[in-house]
Amino acid sequence: MEVEEGNEDTFLDDSEDTGESEEETQQPMKEEIEEDEEEEEKEKTNNKKKGKKPQKVKKEYPNYVGKSNTIILSPIPRGTTESAIVEFVKTAINKEPLSVSIIFNHLRRISRNKESPLYDACRSFVVLPSIKDATKCANELNTKQFAGFTAKVFVAAPANKNDSQLKDETTWVKITNIPKDALEQDVLTHIQKYSKITKKPKNVYLYHHLTKDNYPGYVYVECNSTDDANNCVKNLRNTELNGNKLWCSWRTARKELDTKKDELEGKTKQVVLGNLHYTLSEDQVKELCAKYGEVDYCTVWYDKSGYPQGSAVVSMKSEEDAQKVFVGLQDDKVKNLSIRTGYTQYTKRERRGGKGGKGGKGIKGKSFKAGVLKNKKINKKITTSPKGGEEVEDVAEEEEEEEVVEEAEEEEEVEEKMVLDLEEDHPMQREECKRE
Repeated sequence: MEVEEGNEDTFLDDSEDTGESEEETQQPMKEEIEEDEEEEEKEKTNNKKKGKKPQKVKKEYPNYVGKSNTIILSPIPRGTTESAIVEFVKTAINKEPLSVSIIFNHLRRISRNKESPLYDACRSFVVLPSIKDATKCANELNTKQFAGFTAKVFVAAPANKNDSQLKDETTWVKITNIPKDALEQDVLTHIQKYSKITKKPKNVYLYHHLTKDNYPGYVYVECNSTDDANNCVKNLRNTELNGNKLWCSWRTARKELDTKKDELEGKTKQVVLGNLHYTLSEDQVKELCAKYGEVDYCTVWYDKSGYPQGSAVVSMKSEEDAQKVFVGLQDDKVKNLSIRTGYTQYTKRERRGGKGGKGGKGIKGKSFKAGVLKNKKINKKITTSPKGGEEVEDVAEEEEEEEVVEEAEEEEEVEEKMVLDLEEDHPMQREECKRE
């Protein structure tokens, strides 16, 4: 899914027309702004000397009631399906939503308790047929029980897009809630049995979580025509595969990997590999590339929930070896998927542990907080203990720690953008939301 953090409405279009032109809106004088900034700095300095914590200003979010046909529903525990969300919504309006997206934001968790079932819970963005429907859902469903928890339902900013707009426009669909034991052939057999299409799909891309048994899989399917895609959406919804109720929705076409051959060939040691099977590990990818030269390092990409993204970055010891990998693995078929290759320039970042998955990316294995606390900007004071040794006392102000956390989050967002540039992304569905 994929992903930019912000308030609960930044996933959608935050821009609003206030009805005021630039000439009509009075702007503060430059001197006034400078004076205000000086006063703020003095107040911060005085509070810091007195040991006072800075007061946090509570953000005020816009009220979209009566203005939007989109609602946010939370929490969505792992394993909760789109079908269940639709049934819950229909208890209020008895209409099927236009679009249902389940989004996970690992920086804005619903619960910080790792033992809680809400630690990895998601939120759902539901686009409804009308503004009136959204208002009714928010009024009637808020605080009701859903998936074992008290639901929070409110009207959000109107969506720029929803997957129903892709009807008759795309040959691609996404099927979710694939059971853990299902393989590509199981999905194809199910499509053949229930979708009422006669031609076999062109491509099937299956993704399973490699460590979490309660995380269902999903599959992207390229059909032969828009009619086939429409029939899949119409006929596969709420069908059962090995006991799991499936959901099917339209998706935009899979992006082609930019090879950047003319731009970077002979100038970089890094090659990005796309269209990899989800089961390929870092060691297996290294083994594929080692036939063409010495591998410096390899990073397999995961989304923020830990799902493999079917792409990796490999750095070779020389530009010549990178060229060999680029040519040698292009269209090479591994586990029935043809690999795509491209050049990239990727600065190796400090590895925070292991092969990833837990941190959301291949280079992040240790906790985000642990990485932050090692930051040089958190000051340590060395004092002499009564026994003559040294004690380390953390005297960093809470304000300083928050600044470091914010910087680290910004750093992660930069890396996130790089990841999205590298991976073969499906822009309309990613478990990496641009907002909470």
